[in-house]
Amino acid sequence: MHDLLWPALAESENLAEIKNIVVDILSRVRRGGGRLGYVAGIIMSDGAEHMERNFKILEEHTFSVKEKHEIPVVSASEVFFPELLSRVLGKGVSRDDFELFWRSILASGHVTDMFMAPRWEQSRGARDEHDTAKKLGIRI
Repeated sequence: MHDLLWPALAESENLAEIKNIVVDILSRVRRGGGRLGYVAGIIMSDGAEHMERNFKILEEHTFSVKEKHEIPVVSASEVFFPELLSRVLGKGVSRDDFELFWRSILASGHVTDMFMAPRWEQSRGARDEHDTAKKLGIRI
């Protein structure tokens, strides 16, 4: 999925622009119907010093989900490549902003399945995504 997302997001500057691009790509991926997964996991809740490690764990789990379920899958590691994440964080984006961003992605109607990465329960954002998926009727 990042092969589609990263080039389209290369010049993005803010979450609203990123959301529009991601939703557009997810809609194209789902155009023929079928399932589309989202992987939620811990990124920021361990502190900034562990974000890189947590992104790597999320990336590995996302890859594992793709292989096991053979469906398109998206996660924060598929969207926020390091330069984009740094650019967005440099503009003062907060955890609350990221939670709203992922809620809007889940509410777009394109995500059909939610997968939880290890230690997701320890992440404020992943717990919010889990609750959002339940409210929206997304399969967990």
